[in-house]
Amino acid sequence: MEAIQQAIIEEREPDPALVALLVQEGPRAIEEWTDAIANVEAESDALKKRIDELKARKDARDKAVERMEGALLDVLKRHFGSKVKTALVTTWVQKTPTYQIGTTYEAHPELYRVPEPELKKKEAIAAHKDGTLPEDVKVIEYYTESLRVKRS
Repeated sequence: MEAIQQAIIEEREPDPALVALLVQEGPRAIEEWTDAIANVEAESDALKKRIDELKARKDARDKAVERMEGALLDVLKRHFGSKVKTALVTTWVQKTPTYQIGTTYEAHPELYRVPEPELKKKEAIAAHKDGTLPEDVKVIEYYTESLRVKRS
Protein backbone atom coordinates (compact mmCIF):
# COMPACT_ATOMS: atom_id res chain seq x y z
CA MET A 1 0.00 0.00 0.00
CA GLU A 2 2.70 2.47 0.99
CA ALA A 3 4.68 1.67 -2.15
CA ILE A 4 1.66 2.59 -4.30
CA GLN A 5 1.08 5.82 -2.37
CA GLN A 6 4.75 6.79 -2.61
CA ALA A 7 4.76 6.13 -6.35
CA ILE A 8 1.70 8.36 -6.82
CA ILE A 9 3.18 11.14 -4.62
CA GLU A 10 6.40 10.98 -6.64
CA GLU A 11 4.33 11.07 -9.86
CA ARG A 12 5.44 7.61 -10.98
CA GLU A 13 3.27 4.75 -12.17
CA PRO A 14 2.72 2.24 -9.35
CA ASP A 15 3.62 -1.40 -9.89
CA PRO A 16 0.57 -3.14 -11.45
CA ALA A 17 1.08 -6.12 -9.12
CA LEU A 18 0.73 -3.83 -6.09
CA VAL A 19 -2.43 -2.27 -7.53
CA ALA A 20 -3.87 -5.77 -8.08
CA LEU A 21 -3.03 -6.59 -4.46
CA LEU A 22 -4.87 -3.43 -3.34
CA VAL A 23 -7.96 -4.50 -5.27
CA GLN A 24 -7.71 -7.99 -3.82
CA GLU A 25 -7.54 -6.68 -0.23
CA GLY A 26 -10.86 -4.91 -0.72
CA PRO A 27 -12.66 -2.45 1.61
CA ARG A 28 -10.00 -2.46 4.33
CA ALA A 29 -7.39 -1.35 1.80
CA ILE A 30 -9.75 1.40 0.57
CA GLU A 31 -10.17 2.60 4.16
CA GLU A 32 -6.39 2.76 4.60
CA TRP A 33 -6.12 4.58 1.30
CA THR A 34 -8.58 7.30 2.41
CA ASP A 35 -6.61 7.66 5.65
CA ALA A 36 -3.46 8.15 3.58
CA ILE A 37 -5.22 10.83 1.49
CA ALA A 38 -6.25 12.65 4.67
CA ASN A 39 -2.66 12.51 5.95
CA VAL A 40 -1.26 13.94 2.71
CA GLU A 41 -3.94 16.68 2.76
CA ALA A 42 -3.03 17.57 6.35
CA GLU A 43 0.65 17.74 5.44
CA SER A 44 -0.19 19.95 2.46
CA ASP A 45 -2.26 22.27 4.67
CA ALA A 46 0.57 22.50 7.20
CA LEU A 47 3.01 23.36 4.42
CA LYS A 48 0.68 26.05 3.07
CA LYS A 49 0.35 27.57 6.54
CA ARG A 50 4.13 27.61 6.92
CA ILE A 51 4.56 29.19 3.48
CA ASP A 52 2.04 31.90 4.38
CA GLU A 53 3.89 32.58 7.66
CA LEU A 54 7.22 32.83 5.83
CA LYS A 55 5.75 35.14 3.17
CA ALA A 56 4.36 37.44 5.87
CA ARG A 57 7.72 37.42 7.64
CA LYS A 58 9.55 38.19 4.39
CA ASP A 59 7.16 41.07 3.61
CA ALA A 60 7.74 42.51 7.08
CA ARG A 61 11.52 42.25 6.62
CA ASP A 62 11.33 43.89 3.18
CA LYS A 63 9.35 46.79 4.65
CA ALA A 64 11.85 47.11 7.49
CA VAL A 65 14.73 47.28 4.98
CA GLU A 66 12.85 49.95 3.03
CA ARG A 67 12.30 52.05 6.18
CA MET A 68 15.93 51.59 7.30
CA GLU A 69 17.26 52.62 3.88
CA GLY A 70 14.94 55.64 3.85
CA ALA A 71 16.15 56.75 7.27
CA LEU A 72 19.80 56.31 6.24
CA LEU A 73 19.20 58.25 2.99
CA ASP A 74 17.74 61.09 5.04
CA VAL A 75 20.66 61.11 7.48
CA LEU A 76 23.24 61.01 4.67
CA LYS A 77 21.59 63.92 2.83
CA ARG A 78 20.97 66.08 5.90
CA HIS A 79 24.17 65.58 7.84
CA PHE A 80 26.92 64.04 5.72
CA GLY A 81 26.74 65.68 2.29
CA SER A 82 25.22 62.49 0.80
CA LYS A 83 28.34 60.34 1.33
CA VAL A 84 30.21 58.59 4.14
CA LYS A 85 33.42 56.64 3.71
CA THR A 86 34.95 54.46 6.40
CA ALA A 87 37.61 51.75 6.39
CA LEU A 88 34.94 49.08 5.91
CA VAL A 89 32.22 50.69 3.84
CA THR A 90 31.41 53.58 1.52
CA THR A 91 27.77 54.66 1.58
CA TRP A 92 26.27 57.32 -0.67
CA VAL A 93 23.05 58.64 -2.18
CA GLN A 94 22.88 57.96 -5.90
CA LYS A 95 20.65 60.18 -8.02
CA THR A 96 19.44 58.52 -11.20
CA PRO A 97 17.68 60.46 -13.95
CA THR A 98 14.31 59.10 -15.00
CA TYR A 99 12.37 60.25 -18.04
CA GLN A 100 8.66 60.28 -18.66
CA ILE A 101 7.94 60.71 -22.36
CA GLY A 102 4.51 61.93 -23.38
CA THR A 103 3.52 60.86 -26.86
CA THR A 104 1.41 58.25 -28.63
CA TYR A 105 2.01 55.76 -31.40
CA GLU A 106 -0.51 57.57 -33.59
CA ALA A 107 1.27 60.93 -33.18
CA HIS A 108 4.85 59.63 -33.63
CA PRO A 109 5.06 56.05 -34.95
CA GLU A 110 8.79 56.55 -35.65
CA LEU A 111 9.40 56.50 -31.88
CA TYR A 112 7.83 53.03 -31.49
CA ARG A 113 8.76 49.43 -32.21
CA VAL A 114 6.22 47.23 -33.93
CA PRO A 115 4.27 44.87 -34.16
CA GLU A 116 3.20 45.75 -30.60
CA PRO A 117 3.76 49.47 -30.29
CA GLU A 118 6.50 49.87 -27.68
CA LEU A 119 8.23 53.19 -27.13
CA LYS A 120 11.91 53.25 -28.14
CA LYS A 121 12.79 54.96 -24.88
CA LYS A 122 16.59 55.01 -25.32
CA GLU A 123 16.29 56.56 -28.76
CA ALA A 124 13.70 59.10 -27.53
CA ILE A 125 15.93 60.12 -24.59
CA ALA A 126 18.94 60.48 -26.91
CA ALA A 127 16.86 62.63 -29.29
CA HIS A 128 15.69 64.73 -26.33
CA LYS A 129 19.28 65.31 -25.21
CA ASP A 130 20.35 66.14 -28.79
CA GLY A 131 17.43 68.51 -29.22
CA THR A 132 16.06 66.57 -32.21
CA LEU A 133 12.89 65.29 -30.55
CA PRO A 134 9.72 66.75 -32.09
CA GLU A 135 8.47 69.79 -30.16
CA ASP A 136 5.04 68.31 -29.43
CA VAL A 137 6.61 65.37 -27.55
CA LYS A 138 6.76 66.28 -23.87
CA VAL A 139 9.59 64.94 -21.75
CA ILE A 140 9.61 65.17 -17.98
CA GLU A 141 12.97 64.50 -16.38
CA TYR A 142 13.15 63.74 -12.68
CA TYR A 143 15.62 62.05 -10.38
CA THR A 144 15.17 59.05 -8.15
CA GLU A 145 17.44 58.55 -5.18
CA SER A 146 18.75 55.22 -3.99
CA LEU A 147 21.12 54.11 -1.30
CA ARG A 148 24.37 52.65 -2.57
CA VAL A 149 26.79 50.69 -0.39
CA LYS A 150 30.25 49.44 -1.32
CA ARG A 151 31.96 47.19 1.16
CA SER A 152 35.75 47.24 1.26
